[in-house]
Amino acid sequence: MPDTRKLKGKKGQKPRAKRPKKVSPLDPLKMEIAKELGLIDKVKKGGWGGLTSRESGQLGGLMTRRIRGVKAEVDQKAVGDSKGQG
Repeated sequence: MPDTRKLKGKKGQKPRAKRPKKVSPLDPLKMEIAKELGLIDKVKKGGWGGLTSRESGQLGGLMTRRIRGVKAEVDQKAVGDSKGQG
């Protein structure tokens, strides 16, 4: 029985070049936390995809905590500034 699945891409078309990854504003924070967790060598060697789900979860959890903490500080400062102007 012949294989009737279609191949992806057009016949004779050159493969696309990989696009450079966009740098996220959170990348420096992510690298800093990876360094703190001792994962920086693993990330440099295998990329972010080389981390286990547990390691990724730890990294994401700490990023969320830091972001929330910074946001709370900014909000607190904004509330304090607006009270002084009254």
